Amino acid sequence: MRSVQITTPWQIRRLQQSDVHQLLNIISGVRREFGLATRVAALLEPNDYVLLDVYRHRRSAYFVAVMDNHVLGGAGIFPLANEDWGTCELQRMYLVSQHRGRGIGQGLLNVCLEAARSFGFERCYAETVAEMSTAIAFYERWLHAPPDRRQARADAATLLQRPPSDFDSRIYADRALHQSNAEDPTVAVRANVTRMEQLIAAIEKRGARVLLYELPYSERLEGSRSARTTREIVHSKFPDPDRWLHIDFTRSELRWADGVHLDERSALIVVQSIDRALSSLLGPA
Repeated sequence: MRSVQITTPWQIRRLQQSDVHQLLNIISGVRREFGLATRVAALLEPNDYVLLDVYRHRRSAYFVAVMDNHVLGGAGIFPLANEDWGTCELQRMYLVSQHRGRGIGQGLLNVCLEAARSFGFERCYAETVAEMSTAIAFYERWLHAPPDRRQARADAATLLQRPPSDFDSRIYADRALHQSNAEDPTVAVRANVTRMEQLIAAIEKRGARVLLYELPYSERLEGSRSARTTREIVHSKFPDPDRWLHIDFTRSELRWADGVHLDERSALIVVQSIDRALSSLLGPA
């Protein structure tokens, strides 16, 4: 029997500087497609603008799918903050809508996992948001359905027993701070707050109660222009203290993988704080 080599009109290679502009358009476009524009101050995060530098980190890589010099999408791997040596994270996996369902996403995933194995990783963690139903379906077809509740509780307990991460994220925090001070988020935040007000009114019209809470930034970013402006606008629109859920946590236990986003262990600590605050306010479920 003679073997047949299957060729594709697209190729996958490492990210280059000339790809970044096209890739940022894809990332912002996909986030907008799935409705994230109303949830965030900006569709692009500080580290999105410095992708080449981010993925020069040891044991990390970013790949793009390209056809006729046009970037179709990309995906990367990066060491998972606060995890052991054997775990990496699948990051920034985005693909333009007209090229989905053609095997490109699977190709990007395969290349990422092959690179992860070459770097010595044994496990790969993937995270997405509920709005990205296409991504969730893709990951579940990848035989990574969510764990059952018992396993999830056991994994959470194990994670909380670990000490806070010693991952040095200063270089990423510096970039995030620079970006947060460089841009005026007023217009975007006011638009988001107006949309929040509409959604809250619609939800509470049905008899539900909506509570707000404030997630912590790293100390350096707490005083940034973006954080200050966002906080002022949101609290001026929602000044009633009964609208806000007070969450209590030990700040020294928290770590931020890039100065902005809590690492997995820290996010779990904050989630448990939210659960305690809700139980205190509403009684146990």
